[in-house]
Amino acid sequence: MPTFQYTIRDNAGQVRTGTAEADNQQVLSRRLQEQGFQIQAITRAKAVRRPGQGGITFGGVRLRDLSVACRQFSTM
Repeated sequence: MPTFQYTIRDNAGQVRTGTAEADNQQVLSRRLQEQGFQIQAITRAKAVRRPGQGGITFGGVRLRDLSVACRQFSTM
């Protein structure tokens, strides 16, 4: 599901920013309006590669590599 960055104005007039996941920009816009916010801007966030994306990691080491090392260590 895509992530969007938004800028809104609340009922007190304060400008807030945040991120949220939604199917598309219109769904997020409707959701924020239902919560009583005035929408200033909504843009799609750039994809950021997070640690562990594409495989489970354990402290920077992929789980598969860790299991192979453990198996080899137990054999010794």
